[in-house]
Amino acid sequence: VSGNCRSASRTHGEPSLSGDALGFRIVCVPSVGEVTASTPSDRLQKETEPQTEAGTDENMHIVRGEVFSNPIGMEFRNISAGSFLMGFQKGAETQIQSFYLGIHEVTQEQYEKVMGSNPSYFKGARRPVEMVSWEDAQIFCQKLSQQEKDRTYRLPTEAEWEYAARAGTQTDYFFGNDDASLTEYGWCEENSCRETTDVGTRKPNPWGLFDMCGNVWELCADRYPNYPVPENEQVDINDPTIRTSCVIRGGSWDRIYLFCRSVSRSTIHSYDRSMSTGFRVVAVPESHPSSSSK
Repeated sequence: VSGNCRSASRTHGEPSLSGDALGFRIVCVPSVGEVTASTPSDRLQKETEPQTEAGTDENMHIVRGEVFSNPIGMEFRNISAGSFLMGFQKGAETQIQSFYLGIHEVTQEQYEKVMGSNPSYFKGARRPVEMVSWEDAQIFCQKLSQQEKDRTYRLPTEAEWEYAARAGTQTDYFFGNDDASLTEYGWCEENSCRETTDVGTRKPNPWGLFDMCGNVWELCADRYPNYPVPENEQVDINDPTIRTSCVIRGGSWDRIYLFCRSVSRSTIHSYDRSMSTGFRVVAVPESHPSSSSK
């Protein structure tokens, strides 16, 4: 009866008792020396170290770093500082400082709240915004930054994007090297029905980020020829010398699996728009250090 479901209700039984209405849950005890948060403001779950070889759900460990939502419902996760070997050739080690990255691609609903219009070809409030240029994305970040007093927004650098997409792995994809598993984690030519899909409907990567494979290409702050680019390089939207090719990452609904690898990159002119190109953004709190690369 309903009275038995009250928060204070309790009953008892013998240790050997079993029944069709009896179950249990368990407590996970941290290792000795692990800090456990005790107040709401400190309740940031300790990040687990992702494995370098991912291939099955059993060895995919979701990192639960700090998460916050802004006034228009965009969610951001703290990506811890670290280093990785960037690019196809696994070149010089790239150092990344911590930053807050959007858990999802910017949706049409969120874009319209800031910009007042929705240019997307495939309509849907929870679908990623597309038919936006690099310049449109920059203006979105500027306007959103003006609406908030305690943080600014920008596009991720290419190094930040790849670092977050890899999530501690060095395999072709963050889930391993098996192309056949891609449809579990992203929308590409093989499973997209030739259109975008609501964000967050496939499995996330080990750091809790969705759609890092497919759905829409994601714009980065960098010019395409610079690879890797110094993380502290500033991009001026009004500089005519950079109105050429910009980096896009992650593949899209109309591309085969090879374009969805963590290392894959392509290019688009800064003023061009495409029904397969969108973006996600970085939130920079006041006094938060920017990322750097060496």
